[in-house]
Amino acid sequence: MLVFILLHACVYVCVGMCKMVENLCSHKMSAQLYAQLRVACESHVSSCVNQFLSYPLLTGPAAVLYH
Repeated sequence: MLVFILLHACVYVCVGMCKMVENLCSHKMSAQLYAQLRVACESHVSSCVNQFLSYPLLTGPAAVLYH
């Protein structure tokens, strides 16, 4: 039952987010939205990569590939 409630909540949130994006695009704000999403995604990915670079497995030559 809890899984169903969580799934329903996720669908509800996604529908709401889609509507907000649709409204922003209809008000000619898609370029601004894209720029902000790109910055947010790059920041998130960078922090995830940096987190994994701190593991001992990636402190040797393999770490050079990620710097």
